[in-house]
Amino acid sequence: MSESILEGNSQVWSISFLIDNLKQCLAMNSELIIKSETEEVTEYRKYYMQVWDMQKIGFLEPSVAKPFVIFLSDLPEKLKVELQQISYLERGYVLRQAVARLFEDVNSKLYHNSISKVLKVKLEK
Repeated sequence: MSESILEGNSQVWSISFLIDNLKQCLAMNSELIIKSETEEVTEYRKYYMQVWDMQKIGFLEPSVAKPFVIFLSDLPEKLKVELQQISYLERGYVLRQAVARLFEDVNSKLYHNSISKVLKVKLEK
């Protein structure tokens, strides 16, 4: 299991700890949707639905595949701070690995056979 590393008086998150926390944050991001006519309540998992909608990108050329979008407003402040403190290359790695785990949860074989080759991840405000 990954963990944070103590550095002086503050905690610095390791890359694997960042990936684990980001994946958990994305997986847990949900809304309740209530159908007015039946009052039926459905839990809508925002990022898993994006994964579901994007499964066909594996069949596309990398140049035309749309990126998986993570909204900064969905992330806790500590996670945003930690993502800012790592290099651009490390941040890209963390984002791709966290999102890859969501794709693996939905369809591991499809992810590894096609999607992993074209997956791009983007942070948006």
